[in-house]
Amino acid sequence: MNAVVPAALATGAWSEAEAEAAWAALPSPGTYGKLRPLERWLGGTEAAPFASAALLQGGLLLHADYCAKGACGRCPLSPPG
Repeated sequence: MNAVVPAALATGAWSEAEAEAAWAALPSPGTYGKLRPLERWLGGTEAAPFASAALLQGGLLLHADYCAKGACGRCPLSPPG
């Protein structure tokens, strides 16, 4: 997903709409490693916070921008305090 969709868009093989549709249709490969604690905090596997590949990528971004920097409580997903 990080290679094929952008490459298809960049080369003109897919239109922007086709690339967006392909991206949205990709299922999540499953939560792994560093995102397991975040998944639990967001509601566990029953709530499936990372049900799609796009949501999983968002989780990786949040982890890099907040979790890995000790910014718990400042994350947009943190409860209001």
